[in-house]
Amino acid sequence: MNDIRSNLIEMLLALYKALEGSGEMHLRHENNALHWVPGQGLWIEGCAGEVSVKAYNYASVTLGAQIRSYNHLPYQWLRSLTGVGDQD
Repeated sequence: MNDIRSNLIEMLLALYKALEGSGEMHLRHENNALHWVPGQGLWIEGCAGEVSVKAYNYASVTLGAQIRSYNHLPYQWLRSLTGVGDQD
């Protein structure tokens, strides 16, 4: 489970980095919404628990304890927004 959470955190940091320098964004995917506000960071609504990134460092990532699986957030959609291809 820790590997999954670590992978999720790494993906969220990659997403933060990909959005950095962009203007304010609010994107919807199915029952989820990604919000990006420069200076405030990103957060995702509709997940199994709280998800947010306030800065480009590991300690700034909030990943709710309920999130224990890739299915607990829209992983594939978020990963596609990072611009990083699947390396599995």
